[in-house]
Parts: sequence; C-alpha cells; structure tokens
Amino acid sequence: MISLNKYLLPIITLSATFSTSAMAGVSAEASLKNFQYTLYDGNTTDSYLPLAPNFSKAFGFWAIRFDSNTLDITQQNSGVVVGDLSMSDTYELDGTFASWSFDGQGNLRAEAHTNGSGSAYIGIKYSLPVLVMPNTGISFLTSGGANSEYINYQLNSNAEGYAHISSNDCSFGICGIDTGYFSSGFERTLSSYYHNHSNAPVEVYFSGQLYVNVVAVPEPNTWITLLAGLGILSAVARRKSLRY
Repeated sequence: MISLNKYLLPIITLSATFSTSAMAGVSAEASLKNFQYTLYDGNTTDSYLPLAPNFSKAFGFWAIRFDSNTLDITQQNSGVVVGDLSMSDTYELDGTFASWSFDGQGNLRAEAHTNGSGSAYIGIKYSLPVLVMPNTGISFLTSGGANSEYINYQLNSNAEGYAHISSNDCSFGICGIDTGYFSSGFERTLSSYYHNHSNAPVEVYFSGQLYVNVVAVPEPNTWITLLAGLGILSAVARRKSLRY
C-alpha cells in the first residue's frame, strides 16, 4: 500500500468581542488549522494512481450569529478559494448595532441590527471536495480549538463548542462523525477516512466544523448589587447571632 502524505497549513480563525449588557464584555476565538491529507493506493497492480484533491475547489466559511431569545438575528457565511484560506474577524456588539468584515476574497462586509439580548455564537467551517480514484483511500486530519474569556473581569469562560466532520455527503450514507464537546484552551483533532472500493471515481467531501457558545455574565452593576445583597444578608445573620 502506497501512502502519499500531503500537508497544508491553512489557518481559519474567527475571533469575536461581545460587549452588551447581556454579554458583559465577552471575547471568543475559534480556529481550524494544520490541515493534512493522506492518500492510500489499495491496489498497486491496477492502472489507477491515487489522485490528490482538487484544492482549487476548496472553500472556507465563517459565521457569526447573535440570538435574541430563540430568534436568529444575524448570520453571515462566505466562501474563499485556496491561497486565501486565512480568515479572521472581530465582532463588536454594543446592544443596538453589530457589524463585521471578511478580509478574504471579495472583502465582504455586512452589518445588522440586534436588540442586545440573548446568547452569542461564533462558528467556522472548512470544506473540501475530493475526487477519489478506484481502490483508493484518503484520510483527513485537522485540529480545532476555541478560547473565551470575560473582558471586564479576571475570569475565564469555558467556551463550550461542538466539532463535526463528514467524509462525504449524506447521499453516500456517511453523514458525519461527532467529536463532542471541549473546553476553552484545549484543541481537538478532527479526522476522517474514506476508501473507494468501487471501480469508478467517487467525489467525497471532507468538512471540519467548529461552533462556540459564548456564555453571558452579569454587568458590573449586577455584580455590585449581588455583592451588596450578600453583605446585607451577612449583616442580618450576624445581628441575629448576636441576639442569642
């Protein structure tokens, strides 16, 4: 079995800063990077050679969404061709206005209004269509991670996220492998393998996806109110204890 290992170093990064009364200054970042693929020749006696992916058809996507209650307020996706796979973004939300920009091909810029309440999500996706020759296997590997922290407090937020990969579309019966949840600051490896046992070329799709849910925290005045309330309760408890 012949193994042809290829390494690419595209980095897809999405960062966001949330500064609303509901979010109380939360920043988050998610990234997919270090994409690799390996081709395996399952039959060295036939006339077919393992075919490398057509990277000119590869696309990367990012999305930012702000939910108010259960209503999806804003969301944006955009594709980018190979050679322009590095994506980054800063998302600022002041409670009434949200805007973001895409620094990839086309220099996309979009804006939307929100009411400043709810929960915030950021997400990224890397998708790659591959033509797999007969008796050929292909494996994919990429790493993903996320970080989230509160800007106004010396606190760290566990940026719970969900990673998902699929080796081809659902019509082939393989709709994806769930890799589960992770915490802020920890990377998770996404991998998938597909082998074409047929006598005809098959186009498959590798997709690495990462979504991060940014948890809201109280505003500073809310913290002060809570601490003041605890102080009052403590004073009342102490006064009662002195009576007896």
